[in-house]
Amino acid sequence: MAEERADWDRAIAVVAAVAACYSTDHERHNAHLWHMDLLARAGRRVELATLGHRDVHARRRLNRLLHEEGRWEELRRRARSGDAGARYLLEGPAGDPQDPGAEQVGDQLHE
Repeated sequence: MAEERADWDRAIAVVAAVAACYSTDHERHNAHLWHMDLLARAGRRVELATLGHRDVHARRRLNRLLHEEGRWEELRRRARSGDAGARYLLEGPAGDPQDPGAEQVGDQLHE
């Protein structure tokens, strides 16, 4: 399987061909989520960001990828621009900081 070989281009192409966001067919919707995960695993942040303008799943997966990679400044920038998912990853459910500079994001967001 292409995914097991880390042949990201092939794996992404195969899954994307059947993926459909918010499809009533749960297999197609699951393929969409898998597609977003493959993009993240392939490190395609730009593609996820582009899709994220209209696709909440791409936006969430990008935020999670940035969090996993410790890209705090990028998450802060996304939070300041109104991305609630990025803010949640920085501050946590009760506003508790998840990284050393997260409290500054909350302060800047409330100014």
